[in-house]
Amino acid sequence: MITAVLIAYNNEDHISEAVHSALRQTVPFERIVIVDDGSTDQTRPILSDFAARHDRIDVILHDQNQGPGGARNTGIDKVGTDFFCFLDGDDVFFDTCC
Repeated sequence: MITAVLIAYNNEDHISEAVHSALRQTVPFERIVIVDDGSTDQTRPILSDFAARHDRIDVILHDQNQGPGGARNTGIDKVGTDFFCFLDGDDVFFDTCC
């Protein structure tokens, strides 16, 4: 099984589309780990809503921005599968990515 690690920072305009693209895979991700890297816009409430509605989604919140590398490392620490892939908060997966 595969885990998707999605990192976000002030992506309120695109984060819903990114998360939906991870959820609609033809071969579902076992888990979707989302790291919010200290967003100051509405990204956090959007992610909290997804986490409340989907058991496979885990949201981790950084109090301060650590940059993409720090956010990815936090996500890697939470991966519980042999394989994982990354997605940024303003990107989308094709439906048949995995």
